[in-house]
Amino acid sequence: MQLDKDFETQCKQVWVEAWVRTAQSETCVSPNTATKYADVCLDEFKKRFREASVVDKASDFLNKTF
Repeated sequence: MQLDKDFETQCKQVWVEAWVRTAQSETCVSPNTATKYADVCLDEFKKRFREASVVDKASDFLNKTF
């Protein structure tokens, strides 16, 4: 996943990536599940990575999470 430099854009990308990966899993039976998981993932992303040095850390976060 390629992340842009803007933190808000990164947050949107993290949410979408989490939603898509969850929705594609064999155990996901509802879009609501993907939405809930993406919301939690985004909250954790925001806690760990504020605007400073987000680009490098975000890639690490996504690779460890999924």
